[in-house]
Amino acid sequence: MCKENDSNFVFAELKSLMQMRRIGNIKRYGLFAILHPQSVSSHVAHVVSLAYLICKNEKQIGEMHISEELLNKVLVAALYHDTEEIYSGDIPYTFKRDGLSNILKSKCKDKLEHYMINENGVCNVWESVYSGWLLAHYICGEVDDAADDKFLGDVVASADMLELCLFCYEEYRLGNKTILEVLYRGLKILRDYDFIFVKIVRNQILRLLFSSFGDDNKNALSIEKHLDKALYVVEQEKVL
Repeated sequence: MCKENDSNFVFAELKSLMQMRRIGNIKRYGLFAILHPQSVSSHVAHVVSLAYLICKNEKQIGEMHISEELLNKVLVAALYHDTEEIYSGDIPYTFKRDGLSNILKSKCKDKLEHYMINENGVCNVWESVYSGWLLAHYICGEVDDAADDKFLGDVVASADMLELCLFCYEEYRLGNKTILEVLYRGLKILRDYDFIFVKIVRNQILRLLFSSFGDDNKNALSIEKHLDKALYVVEQEKVL
């Protein structure tokens, strides 16, 4: 909490907020030609919305019990899931998930400790560069149940990837074929998530991409195989 009469603390709070605003200046997809560039802050806003819709569908259609407390933590985690990029800039998914160097992790951790602070003016929650749900724990309290903790992480991760797919599909519809590699890879990664809303939207994108297979559910396996083949082709074209 901010101590109203402590000028040093107020300055630290203001500095933290000003640093956080940098996220609006960071552009995603720096490795690709993009028709309408997307800032990290725009991406984050959509991820929060998607995370909410995922939870809503799991609760209403899947009849899963999701407490208001857990929903709040999910949304906070989604809101801060790319916070490390205010220091590093956009980090491509493949590089991030293949493992950042220990040096970069250390630099991000040290720098970010000056951006998000607790009541003592020091933030000690940056155990990892992938800080979204750690920050949710910090702001909202710990997620005591292991299943809830996994649910939180899976919702944010799937919402993050679904937003990537929606953005790339939009770019593709506008004529940007260079982004297909990213779109195909994102759709493949989303196979790992069993959330109702994610499956519905993913399947709709696949049907539109590979419309020659029609709408019959029996062709679902054929579409998945076609996705694998399409991803392989664009990856080989990149190598050549």
